[in-house]
Amino acid sequence: MLPESEFRKFPAQNGTKFSVTIPADVLAGTVEVRAAGFFGLSTARPFVIAAKDTPIVPKSGDGTLEKAPELPREGVGYGQMAANGIDLWKFTAKKGERVLIKCLSEYLDSKADATLIVYNGAKKELERSRDSRGLDPMIDFTVPADGTFWIGVHDYTYLGGATHSYTVTVTSKPHIDFAFPPSVEPGKKARVTLFGRNLPGGSQGSGAEIDGKPLETLEVDITAPADRSAIPVFFSQGRPSHGLLPGFEFSKDGSNSIRICFARGTVTPENPAEEAAQAITLPVEVVGRFDSRTDEDRFRFAGKKDTKYWIEAISDRLASRTDPFVIVEKITKADDGTETLKAVGSDDDETGHGGTAFDTLTRDSFVSFTADADSEYQVTILNQFARGGSEKIYRLVIREAQPDFQLLAIPERSVIAARQFATVAPLLRKNGNAAVRVVVNRQDGFDQPVTLTAEGLPAGVTAAPVVVDPAAEVSYLVFSAGPEAKAWHGQVSIVGKAGNETRTARVGSIPWPVANNTTERVRARLDQTFALAVTEDEIEPVTAELADPAKPLVAEMDGTLDIPVKITHHTDKKVKGNVTVQAWGLNGLIKPPVINIAEGKTDGVLKLTFKKQANVFSPEVGKFSFVLRANGNVNYQHNLPASKRAEEEKTHVIELVKKITADAAKAKTDAAAAKVAFDAATKNLAAASPEAKPALEKALAEAKAKNDAAQKLNIDLAAKLKKGQAEQKAADARAKAATDKAKEKATPFAIYSKPVTIEIKPKPEPEPKK
Repeated sequence: MLPESEFRKFPAQNGTKFSVTIPADVLAGTVEVRAAGFFGLSTARPFVIAAKDTPIVPKSGDGTLEKAPELPREGVGYGQMAANGIDLWKFTAKKGERVLIKCLSEYLDSKADATLIVYNGAKKELERSRDSRGLDPMIDFTVPADGTFWIGVHDYTYLGGATHSYTVTVTSKPHIDFAFPPSVEPGKKARVTLFGRNLPGGSQGSGAEIDGKPLETLEVDITAPADRSAIPVFFSQGRPSHGLLPGFEFSKDGSNSIRICFARGTVTPENPAEEAAQAITLPVEVVGRFDSRTDEDRFRFAGKKDTKYWIEAISDRLASRTDPFVIVEKITKADDGTETLKAVGSDDDETGHGGTAFDTLTRDSFVSFTADADSEYQVTILNQFARGGSEKIYRLVIREAQPDFQLLAIPERSVIAARQFATVAPLLRKNGNAAVRVVVNRQDGFDQPVTLTAEGLPAGVTAAPVVVDPAAEVSYLVFSAGPEAKAWHGQVSIVGKAGNETRTARVGSIPWPVANNTTERVRARLDQTFALAVTEDEIEPVTAELADPAKPLVAEMDGTLDIPVKITHHTDKKVKGNVTVQAWGLNGLIKPPVINIAEGKTDGVLKLTFKKQANVFSPEVGKFSFVLRANGNVNYQHNLPASKRAEEEKTHVIELVKKITADAAKAKTDAAAAKVAFDAATKNLAAASPEAKPALEKALAEAKAKNDAAQKLNIDLAAKLKKGQAEQKAADARAKAATDKAKEKATPFAIYSKPVTIEIKPKPEPEPKK
C-alpha cells in the first residue's frame, strides 16, 4: 500500500502486488488467502508457507543454460511460465543420489498444465514428467554422475503469463506416494505400510514401483483420531469428491502429507493368493489392489432376508487412477452343490450431487440392494481402466445401513449467463440477501430432515434456519443484512443438524470463472473456509419477497398454486425494463416458470402446477423451501465512494499545487533578490579599503548564507511544483477514471428473497360414489 502523503489524502494500492509478513510462529504448509476490497472478499487462493530459512529463488535468466538461476537443494523456485518457451533452472547433485523434482502449478490454482524435463549440460533430455499428482508433475531422478543438471518447466500447450504460475523444488526429503491399508478405524491403532521414496529406514525389496520407479516401504503404527469433528479442515486441491472423503493428514519425518481415511468397517486385507471368492463377515472394509490389468477380486458374505446392504468401492477417490466396477450376485446352490449366480446389481460411476455447475463426480461405484432370501452373495470388483500395479489400491465397504450425511455449500455468482460458471465470496449490501446453494449428500438411505443454520454471523446479519425435507438433496440458505449492518468481512460456518448428528458444510469453489463450459474446463475444488463480507456503503436497490410473507403456502399434487410476489425499491435508482421472477431451488423443479413485472410495477403472480412433467417438474409430497430469484437491470453507480474520494483528493492536490505555485514564485523572486544582494556584497568587498574589509566580509558571509538558502529553497520548490503538477495530472486521471466508472448506467442484477416454505400435500382421494 502507498501510505498517505502530502499529495495523497488516502492510502492506495500500489499496483497489484502485496507485501506479506509471515509471523515467526506460523507452521510451514498451505493456507488460503483472499484480497479484501470495496466489493468484499475475493475467491481464495492457496499460499504456500515455506519452512524458516528456506531459500526462495525468483525466476530469472534469458532461457539459456548459461543464465539459468541456481536452485539450492530444498529451496523453492517460483515464476510464471513463459509462453512459447521453456523456463530453465539448474542444480548440482552427486552420482547415485535420488532426488525428487517437484513442480506445483495446478495445486496453486494456476491455469498451467505443467511439464518437467531434466537435461544434462549438452541439453540432452534425461527425464520427463507431465501428470504425477493431478496435472502437476514430479521427476524421480537418480543422478548418473557428479555435476550440474538443468530443469525445464513449461505449459503442456506452451501457454504462459500471469495465470500460469508455478513453484519448483529439488528435494531429498521423504516422499510418501500412498499407504496400505489406506484406512484406519476411528480411535484405533493400526500397522500401516508406507510406499514412497527416500523413506528413512525404508526397505527396497517389495518390488513395488510407479512408472518404472522403484518404491521403498516402511511400516509404521498410525492411530486414527476418535472424534472426526475435531479434525481441522486441511487444504485439498484434488477433485471435491476426493476432498470430501473423511480422513486425516499424516506425514513422516518431513515428508509430504497424505490422507489416511476413516474405515467404515473392520479392515480386512484382500488375499491375492486365494483364487476362490474370499469369505468375509460384515460389516467389513476390504482393502486390496488391482495387481494386474485383468485382476478381478471376489468376496462372499451371508445375507439376511429383507436386510438392505450398501456396497461402496473407493479407489478413484484415493487418487489411484482407477475406474472400479462393482457387480453383486446372489448365489443359489443346488442339491448337488452346483452354484448358480444371479445378478442383483452393478454400478460404474457415481454422478455426484453438485449438478452441472459444480463437479462432485467420481469414478467410484455404489450399489445397494435388499436381500430377498437368506443366501450367500458375491461381490466382484474390477478396474475398467484395465491397469494394475501396487498403487492401484481400493477400499470395498460392505455393510448394513450406516445412515449419515455430508454438506457442501456452493456460493455461486448470482449474475451469470448460460454455460457460465463461477463462485464468489458473498457480499451483503444493506437490506440485501445472498443465497448459498447447500447440497445434502444423504448416505445409506439417510432419511431425516436436516436443519441448516449459520454460525459466526456479525451484528446486523441473519440467516433464517432452513429445513431440508428428507426427499430433497438441495436447498438454499440465505444470509440477510439489515438496514443498520456495518462493514465486516470474515469466516462463518454453515451447519446442518439432524437428530443428534451435527455436520459442518465444506465449501465448494471454482478457482477460475468459466465463460463457456463447452469450450473450457470447469475445475472445482474445496475451500477451507466459508467467507462472507458486508458493506455499509451500498444499499440493495431492489428486493423480492412474497406479497404476504405471513400466509402459508400449501399446494396439492396435480393442483396449481398462485403465489403473489412483489419487488421493493430501497433507493431512488430506477429499474430499467421488466423484472423477471421465478421460484428457485424448489425440489424437483427443473424448468421454473417465469413472470415479468413491467417497469414501474411492483406486483405479480407466480403460478406453479404440481403435476409430474418430464424434464420440467417432478414434485413430491413434503415440506420444501425455495427462494424467489429476480433478474433485471437497475441504474447503478460503480464504487461511488471511490469516485468521491478521488474528487476530494483531486481538489486537495489542486489547492496544494496553487499554494506551491505561489510559494515557488515568491521563492524565485526572493532568490533573484538574494543573488543581487550577494553580488553587490561581493563587489563592495572587492573595492573596499583595508579598514572596511572586516565589516564587509561579515556582510558578504551573511549575504552568501541568505543567497544559498534562497537558491536552495527556489530549487526545492521548483522541484516540488514539478512533482505537484505531475501529481495533479495523476489525480485528474484517477478522478476521471473513477468518475467515469461511477457514472450511472443500467446494470444487470440477480437477487434472492429470504427462504420460502411450501407444503405439498397428497392429491385428495375422490369421494365415493353414492
